[in-house]
Amino acid sequence: MALSVGMALPASADRWPGRYSANGWPIRAKGLTEVGVEGSAAAMTVLGGAVATLLGHVARRFHYEIAELGPGDIHSHTTDPRVGAPLESNHLSGTAIAILPTRFPLGATDGLFPHEIALIRDILTDCSGTIRWGGDDPTTPKQGHFQLDVPPPEAAKAAHTLTGAGAMPDPFVPTRRSRALALERRQRRR
Repeated sequence: MALSVGMALPASADRWPGRYSANGWPIRAKGLTEVGVEGSAAAMTVLGGAVATLLGHVARRFHYEIAELGPGDIHSHTTDPRVGAPLESNHLSGTAIAILPTRFPLGATDGLFPHEIALIRDILTDCSGTIRWGGDDPTTPKQGHFQLDVPPPEAAKAAHTLTGAGAMPDPFVPTRRSRALALERRQRRR
């Protein structure tokens, strides 16, 4: 049973039910890889391949452009099925990260400045809309949360199109900003 993002856990449940996380990816203990965040001492354990590429890109840009990351600053894969909200179940599949989880706790919405939110929107656009930001969750926002929002073939295609490791785009160029705002409107409608 997979619950969709925005659905509440059953009242009697204290554990995530089923074999799939809220984003539809299988819960797993294999196929995971540890990814170091370029330029920092931070690391995360996520599903390998395209997922690692996409979430690694998010973490790298977050580190360089929003807040410096260190050891323990990223919550990633877990085998503990106790989650506070459906979006957190995506850690069970290795397809989500929570950056600075104590700075951006579940339900808080005032942790980022407007220019930092604009940067996040640009990062999401870089990932071709394959990553969903927890700050957009309508019931339980989590501003440091990022998760895969597409099936594997789309994730692989987006990972292949990412810019090189050294490239730092300007998120305020009008064409990039326009694409980021269009993606925000699409993702907020769901």
